[in-house]
Amino acid sequence: MANSATGFSPLLAVVRSLFCFLMLGGLLISLPGEAAPKLLRLPLPNLFKTGKPDKPGQAKPEEPEKPETSFIQVHPDVKDPARFVRSKGQKRAVVLIHGYWLCFNKDRVPRAVFKDWQRKGSPLVTTLGPLADVFSFAYGQTVSVEEVAHLPALRAGIARLKMLGYCRIVLVGHSAGGLVARYFVEDFPDAGVTKVVQVCAPNGGTRYADIKLIPNNQKLFVASLSTANREKCLEDRQTKKIPAQVQFICLLGMDDLIVPCKCQWTQDLQKQGVPAVKCVTNHHHVMRRAVSAKILAQVIRDKYPRWTSVQVADAVKELFTKKTKLKKVMP
Repeated sequence: MANSATGFSPLLAVVRSLFCFLMLGGLLISLPGEAAPKLLRLPLPNLFKTGKPDKPGQAKPEEPEKPETSFIQVHPDVKDPARFVRSKGQKRAVVLIHGYWLCFNKDRVPRAVFKDWQRKGSPLVTTLGPLADVFSFAYGQTVSVEEVAHLPALRAGIARLKMLGYCRIVLVGHSAGGLVARYFVEDFPDAGVTKVVQVCAPNGGTRYADIKLIPNNQKLFVASLSTANREKCLEDRQTKKIPAQVQFICLLGMDDLIVPCKCQWTQDLQKQGVPAVKCVTNHHHVMRRAVSAKILAQVIRDKYPRWTSVQVADAVKELFTKKTKLKKVMP
């Protein structure tokens, strides 16, 4: 009997320990105070989730902050710029869209800030005044250029212009603003836009989009202007074409060191017969100087049908193989 009792003693010890552990666990859960909450807060693996388990301390990527937008009238001068008023007999509306903002303050990145050439009294607005009612669109830069083109405020503003009776609605986009205008007409061909003028737009990207000294909340916007990103975007959007009913023109800054001419007027646009107009100026001055404003006004006023392949070939030879003067490129 002594041998039998000795044989069962280890098993009894195990059962006794398990019983004590269960009792202690129940006591800890039922007792008030800090002990129970601390025990219950222990991280447990998610056994029902497929894929790799979550790493402790791994933060989820934050959603970009929603950008502010502003769509105002800058000519003729009105008491409330947000309340659009069509001039008597005026059938054309021009919408000015700015590009990248050089910004070092992250709090300013989401804000909608107009550039000087988008404001009333600027040489550009003054020059365009006799041709059209002029409006300006500004936006925060916390999202990609593609997403800016899809912001509800832009589409709503264009819809308001159409409802007011403008039968010619022209988008003039400088730099990244030219991409916004392009995406808008490609994705919303029936919105009412009849002409797009891209000014020094980085259709093929720009190497300056690789700069590092920018606020974190602006990196999505700037990255969407890089050469690699633009190549991928053009590949992903191969089926997207400039609508046949929309006149589309590239105004090229011949002295532009930010966006080379070959990146402004890219092969995908050439294949679609998009005309090019050259202007001897740089990226910064093209929207600010009176001589550039006159060329822009002419482009807005005149008709620009698609070019034939012969016209495109002649223009490519002239633009990219010879030094050019300030005149319109027409073979």
